Amino acid sequence: MRSPTILLLFPRIRPIHSSVKTLRLSRAYTAATSASPTTASKTSIEQLRKTLLASHPTTEPALLDALKQLRNRAEERAVPKPTPIDPTPSSPTAAILSQAQEPSPTSPPPQNEPDDVLPDIAFTLLKQITDSGKLTLTPPILESYIHLCSATSTPSAIPPALALYTSPSPTHPRNAVPTELAQLSLLSSLNNRDLPASLDIIDLTFSSPAFINRKRLTRALPSFLLGGFLLPATFWSAATTLAEYQDTFPLETARQYAFIGLLCYGAFTGGLGLVAVTTRNDQMRRVRWLPGTPLRKRWEREEERQALDAVALWWGFKEKERWGGEQGDEWELLRSVVGRKGMVLDAPASMPGMQ
Repeated sequence: MRSPTILLLFPRIRPIHSSVKTLRLSRAYTAATSASPTTASKTSIEQLRKTLLASHPTTEPALLDALKQLRNRAEERAVPKPTPIDPTPSSPTAAILSQAQEPSPTSPPPQNEPDDVLPDIAFTLLKQITDSGKLTLTPPILESYIHLCSATSTPSAIPPALALYTSPSPTHPRNAVPTELAQLSLLSSLNNRDLPASLDIIDLTFSSPAFINRKRLTRALPSFLLGGFLLPATFWSAATTLAEYQDTFPLETARQYAFIGLLCYGAFTGGLGLVAVTTRNDQMRRVRWLPGTPLRKRWEREEERQALDAVALWWGFKEKERWGGEQGDEWELLRSVVGRKGMVLDAPASMPGMQ
């Protein structure tokens, strides 16, 4: 299967904008896009840039509205305008030429400005706001920016925004990019077959210290508290109850024996479950851990391995019997990156027919 298991999008926030600044932005955008695209495209895009950068939005709704305007502009450029065809061609040759002049639905539309102009305006706006300290990037703002980059087919503009999102404190769990937005960013780069952008996105999301720290805080810490405090108290209560159903040993001695037995049972079964979770490999397709990788590292970086596995599945051959035969500079780059991260791409022991 070529496409990775993606996505659970963040809920869209659709605020109601009633401020004068928002109304002025909307009017400026309408005026900028009303002219003929063949004669006023550069003028309109420059006017839109000046209007948005000069507006200095200081609230999240105003910034989301500015990003929405840029996305609407990108979507308008992406819609091809078919050329009218004469329904009664004068000759078979004219009919063929008329069909050839009709734009194909899959061909890219003519563009009057580079693809990265709109994401560049959006990133400049985000940088301007974060540098001023009036507003910090939030998941809805980052999601809107990622959708803009997807609409303009410029996934290379996503990593700078991800770095800006985590810049206040790269190791703090609060600044970790949400998993849904990391998957959305990775999907955008895969759809546009931009391998460097895909690897940069993985480094800034699943590989980041903030993401690992958040996983420790939200998943490991509750399990530790449960196993370290709640279960022993539960075992002690159960041991007290069990000690009352016998008369061979004193009550205190029977309680201690029962508590030690329950504690050993819980530790043993819990340890087996931990080993089973950290050593499972059924989900691994092409990217696997190198032998000897600590179990803690495997658990902490499993999302990173899954993302690299998705990239390998997307870039490589679809047929399993052809796996391992890929060539090219991009594939060698992917193989070297996977190797530097303590993993292996297409391990011989895991190839079809080698088990």
